[in-house]
Amino acid sequence: MKRASIITKILVFAVIVFLAWKLADMRTDIAVANAYRTEQKAQVVKFELAIDEMKRRIDNKDSDEVIAEIARAELGLGLPGEETIATK
Repeated sequence: MKRASIITKILVFAVIVFLAWKLADMRTDIAVANAYRTEQKAQVVKFELAIDEMKRRIDNKDSDEVIAEIARAELGLGLPGEETIATK
């Protein structure tokens, strides 16, 4: 009877050690997943801002300001005498 009691204690201790190890491993996985989620949220915000900017440009596509803005930023063009990326 005493021998069965020692074996049972050893098995219970082994199970507790195993579960503690798995818990620590899961905490690491959760921390990695949280960091990934935070990174993904930041990318979503970045893309939402880009979409909002595109919508603004589309809504104001006939505006001289938007046309000039696109010409400067994407084509390197500018007004006469204006320094742009292409002329630097």
